[in-house]
Amino acid sequence: MRIRLPGPITACLSALAVALAMVLVAPAHGAGAAETGIRFTSPSGSLLGGTVDLEVDAPPDTTAVRFYLDDVQLSELTDVYARQTRTTPVWATATDAAWFPTGSHTLKAEADTPSGTLTATRRVVTEAPPAGPGVQHLDGGWQFATAAELPEGALAGTVPPAVRPEYDTGAWPTIVVPDSFGAVRAKWNDDNGVVGVYRRTVDLDAPDPGERTALAFESCFWTCRYFVNGVDVGSSTGGYLPTRLDLTGAVRPGTNTIAVVIDNRVSTMGEYARPVQGLYWNWGGLLQQVRLERTPAVALTETRAEGTADGQLTLRPTGVNATTSPRQVTALLTVEGPDGSRVLGPQQVHTTVPAGGGAATPIELDVPRPALWDLDHPNLYKVRLRPLGDAAWQELVEQTGFRTVAVHGLDLLLNGKPIQDLPGFNRHADYPGLGRTQPDGLADREIKTLHDKGFRIFRPAHYPTTPAELHAADKYGLLVIEEINNISSQPGTFLGRSEVQEFGKRTLARMVARDRSHPSLFAWSVGNENATETDGAVDYVRDVIGYGRSIDPTRLYTQVSHRHTRDRAYPYQDFFATNYYAGWYSTLESLTSHLDALQKMTGQPILLSEYGAEAVHQRDGVGRGTEFYQASLIDEHNRLLNNRPHLIGKMYWTSTEFWCTPTWGSGQNPEPVPPFHTKGLDTYHRSHKLGWRVMFSPVRIARASVLAAPLDQPGTLHQRVTIVDALGHGGHGTVVVEPPPGFAAQPVPFTVPAGGETTVDVTLTGTLTADHLSSVGFVRAVVDADTEALPAPFTVRSSDTVTSPAGDDFDSGTLDSGWQIIRPDGSGWSLQDRPGSLRLSTLAGGETVPAATAGTCSCAPTRRRPISAPPPRSTRRNCPRTSSRSGSTRTSTTTTM
Repeated sequence: MRIRLPGPITACLSALAVALAMVLVAPAHGAGAAETGIRFTSPSGSLLGGTVDLEVDAPPDTTAVRFYLDDVQLSELTDVYARQTRTTPVWATATDAAWFPTGSHTLKAEADTPSGTLTATRRVVTEAPPAGPGVQHLDGGWQFATAAELPEGALAGTVPPAVRPEYDTGAWPTIVVPDSFGAVRAKWNDDNGVVGVYRRTVDLDAPDPGERTALAFESCFWTCRYFVNGVDVGSSTGGYLPTRLDLTGAVRPGTNTIAVVIDNRVSTMGEYARPVQGLYWNWGGLLQQVRLERTPAVALTETRAEGTADGQLTLRPTGVNATTSPRQVTALLTVEGPDGSRVLGPQQVHTTVPAGGGAATPIELDVPRPALWDLDHPNLYKVRLRPLGDAAWQELVEQTGFRTVAVHGLDLLLNGKPIQDLPGFNRHADYPGLGRTQPDGLADREIKTLHDKGFRIFRPAHYPTTPAELHAADKYGLLVIEEINNISSQPGTFLGRSEVQEFGKRTLARMVARDRSHPSLFAWSVGNENATETDGAVDYVRDVIGYGRSIDPTRLYTQVSHRHTRDRAYPYQDFFATNYYAGWYSTLESLTSHLDALQKMTGQPILLSEYGAEAVHQRDGVGRGTEFYQASLIDEHNRLLNNRPHLIGKMYWTSTEFWCTPTWGSGQNPEPVPPFHTKGLDTYHRSHKLGWRVMFSPVRIARASVLAAPLDQPGTLHQRVTIVDALGHGGHGTVVVEPPPGFAAQPVPFTVPAGGETTVDVTLTGTLTADHLSSVGFVRAVVDADTEALPAPFTVRSSDTVTSPAGDDFDSGTLDSGWQIIRPDGSGWSLQDRPGSLRLSTLAGGETVPAATAGTCSCAPTRRRPISAPPPRSTRRNCPRTSSRSGSTRTSTTTTM
């Protein structure tokens, strides 16, 4: 049975789709939608700036859609998600206008259909902000080819033939950078990885005397070798974090050839490949932006800024220094407050850049009475460092906030105040047509959506995120835990190796160097779900966290554990982050005792860092793998954990669906849809599931009536619904009954006072037929199009099957100690879970029938079995219509609660 959306929600979502879908501008060559069968619905206008949504309507039998800007391929979408989930394909992705030269372009979409390739085009104009003095953005079109597409040996050797300027690349396709190349062309999307090469040229003027030239890559995954004019200028391993290369000796006036050989094969990654072979997709490529910089021989190139609650401001500049001795640099400093007014400066400050360049000496300042950064008031300050005199380096601008994080006993403190009960999420950066590449505006939009929903803490999983995502967290007010990549699901024998610990320290140092300005970033995680009951893993956690404290003592440290009370690494961290899937991998009843045991063992604040359930969008039913099951698990976690003392918060896994592995099936979804991991609150295409709407519902349905009607006779039924306050501030909305087939009901408004409850009567009219005796309906308390209580499922049973008065089926004195009998009151059954109880469903004068339990049917009470606690309501299914009375063959209809 498919859970249907209530009318108000359907109407609102349809309106939203219309708002997002843009009017087609007639494609070039006179090809309209009626002729081609494909048309652009987004973007709506011809002037493009920042993040741009791209979407087309295509024929129903379309198998793939490709987007281009001029001859630059942006992405290739396939129907694999739609086929696996049995939903309608969505042909939508995003790009960034700033990645392309300002000016006029042709936007093109191609759709593969059984009748051939269909094309739509339109003219657009892109706008890109100026790069600033000495900076040249190298985003946009790069040529790319994989080793399998090149002659044998083209990528072999210390200087492969394919990176040399004279190598013929005329047949290579041009693709966008930044990119995840597997999202640009489906044939490159190999979970085992590929070897490939990027190439482009750049024209340079002759440098000024002493001028330095550098190339900065924000993220290249996994192993990357960089060449300029056939000269090896450096390498990097790991991805996600920036690499800056000095090209001064390799560049020349005129045309220069830049090449990057990239290798994300699991055979190259070795044991570091475990996460991308089991937890998330192996997206390779130049994942984020690329730029070229020219600076004087001595210059500041960037700075970080950190503020504490007492007003101390520390600047940490980085610079170049081509001389053989340390050089002092003088700059003009100003600090602007949250309202843009100047709170410090202008004043001269001094820092010393070491010989050869690198981290300069810190600059210490005091800002009197700063407005602190916190979740309700994310106050941000802007720091400016300007060159003095004839220095030619560009002005440096950095944003930060003043705040202090600490742990006191069992509590996490932000600016001295306890932080607890934060709703949170984990987030993979996967996006259709982008892979793990993330435009800045897209990151901002998605974090704002999550913040506005009510979330206040998150972890980019399981790797460093982009600066833009952290900027968004700073701006909107969310706490962030950032994690070392590829140290996940690793055994102690691997983690105990010195080179692995050096990888962890090196990666942590690069994270700190890039991201320490962000006040939202309150903690570093050194790994996820590792074997922390073993000596090697304990050594890793101790040594990497110890190193981290030496370079950034202002933040907290943890490692995300699923070893529970077997974990031995906790003494070296500040709080315990536990991944615990109650109701999915573990029983729901064990949740609070699990947290109690961890708190007792560690004496630390506890964070439920992962919980959740798989839910395939629009899948029928209420059992595992459905939206209803996921939503019920969320509702139960809210009921059990909201306002729990000393719990930092609970972070749902995950905010959105993502590519996982080609054979993903370990998520205990009875019908998995590989390669997609479907625990997300949103689908891969960003459609909200029921769990998204239930997550922050201010009300809860506490009671719904049991209904019965005579067979094949028109009648009127009255559904009495009790709605209670869930969050302490009441709520109002509409009760919407989605009745079983044959019945209809009108919506009824409700208002719940703060701390109280209300009862609403809904009238159903219709006829019960034998074909629909077990059909399920739902009672919904809809607050708005984005919020509702967990729906209450129900059936209409046949009153004609009641042939004798009800009575206890057995002497209650013979029950096992874990059982008790619960009887209804006059209005039906309470939906509140009662640990240690046996659920029975009965009508006055009717028979007793136990309701179904999680994934099973328990309609045969003659076989007693103790149950420690009932399962989540969402898992109960309709049972075969058998009498509960021992030895009886009479039938009855179970009312599912």
